[in-house]
Amino acid sequence: MSSSLTDLGMVYRAQTAESRRNENASLKALAQGLRTEPLLYRALGLGQQVHVEKLRMLLQSMKADVPTEDMDGEHRARVMDDLSAMVMTAAKERQPLAESLLIQIMKAAMSHDSLSRRGGTLASSYHVCQVCGYIASDAPPERCPVCRAQAAQFDAVE
Repeated sequence: MSSSLTDLGMVYRAQTAESRRNENASLKALAQGLRTEPLLYRALGLGQQVHVEKLRMLLQSMKADVPTEDMDGEHRARVMDDLSAMVMTAAKERQPLAESLLIQIMKAAMSHDSLSRRGGTLASSYHVCQVCGYIASDAPPERCPVCRAQAAQFDAVE
């Protein structure tokens, strides 16, 4: 198995686990009666689900097994920190689809980090790009800053 396939599998596992973690955080915040935090966690989870689905399709098209085992938080963080190295590996192995998808995930993940580190300044609404997983606060942009998709490709988070 190539390094790119191994990397894609690790990112798939990390994004699947993070999506689940954010969905659980959304439900917990909702149960606590919070108003805006559940939307943020839901948006993060949905953005990660876009990545999971694209990774699953790419792995299947490469005739690779889609991982099913879970990943702990420390390992997830390490995998996401290594995205730029994974992009370089995919380029070196001449895997343009893997390279392109990892770049999209890396850019969207940076926007996710920015949103989750804002602290007390939560938006009143979020919109998730269904092409790349980028999350826009308040209103969708005319064009996605990650993949250039039009505003119509953004779904409102409810």
